[in-house]
Amino acid sequence: MPSRTSPVVRHASRSRARRAVPALALLLLAGGLAACSSDDDAAPEDTRGVAAADGLVRAAVASLPTTAHDEFVLMVADLDRATELGGLSRPDDPSDEDAFMTWLLELSGTRGGDLAVEVPDIFGGASVREQDEVADEIGTWMGDARWFAELSAPPSRVSVVEGPIDVAHLEATYGADGADGDGGRWKVGEGDDHWSDLANRTAVRPLGQPLHLDVEGDRLTASFTEPDLELALARDRGSASALAVAEALDAHDVYTARIVAGNLAGGASALPGAFDTVAIGMTGEDGDVQVVAAYAHADASDARANADAVATAIVDDPQAPPLEVTGTEVDGEVLTVTFRVTDDGPPRVAWSVLLNRAPVFSHR
Repeated sequence: MPSRTSPVVRHASRSRARRAVPALALLLLAGGLAACSSDDDAAPEDTRGVAAADGLVRAAVASLPTTAHDEFVLMVADLDRATELGGLSRPDDPSDEDAFMTWLLELSGTRGGDLAVEVPDIFGGASVREQDEVADEIGTWMGDARWFAELSAPPSRVSVVEGPIDVAHLEATYGADGADGDGGRWKVGEGDDHWSDLANRTAVRPLGQPLHLDVEGDRLTASFTEPDLELALARDRGSASALAVAEALDAHDVYTARIVAGNLAGGASALPGAFDTVAIGMTGEDGDVQVVAAYAHADASDARANADAVATAIVDDPQAPPLEVTGTEVDGEVLTVTFRVTDDGPPRVAWSVLLNRAPVFSHR
């Protein structure tokens, strides 16, 4: 896992005023630490964000309770690396909406380009513009995050964020009793887990449900339930299939990914071999973008059958997803497929192809 540093205390001015979200932002949302050393003879700095030895997607799976839920969607992104790939400038004030949205729209590929980072719910979800409110509630915001991961298994949600955390603000807001020398733990909101309080909805808690926060060094873990929080903090979790697809994507050095686990059954045009977990990630830059997919099967014969059928599944799809197979690799029960996006489409279209269970990402 990435190393830890002392929390950075922020005292930015924060407003809790709510604003309407324009259609562009709603469209956008529908669908690591750099290693360094003080030794002059040490290896050069790793500028990719999350420590390369851990792997971005594997780090996400190991940080979230994937064994506690049969069905889930997990998203992860290295914001340091994505910002560098796009040649972008990070915003430095959560109340500067214009600077934040300029960065975000480029980061997401909504304005075109090759990036495809999506916004997790911990940073506001459909209320993404409200970064001042996000910072006020959880002590950090998307502009400060180095990387994030989030598991969604409704009504459960568990998020991990690494970056500067304003522990002093959390103590002042929620009380010092939950603090310790390296962070602390707090509960935001009232009532039992999953209890809705619609009169007190926020950008981070869209139904007003309680949220449990734990800060350790520069890592924030947030969960709608205490059991999920405890499993996340154990950091030795990870379902076998989720870890398998994570390792396949990390081998291609993706900077963002989604994993879908659960019922992936499709129609007659779907892939012939059954699998219970599939993931896609993005890698590459400057017009050389690859979409990488990994499928976890129970049997190696299913993986081989799907490797033979994956290109045909796209061609025979009546809705023709804008993807073209450029390579397949079978390693035991895991199939890895690389795609290019056709018709000059933005890479972010692959997210909707996955989440809509297109034939290429479902089985018969």
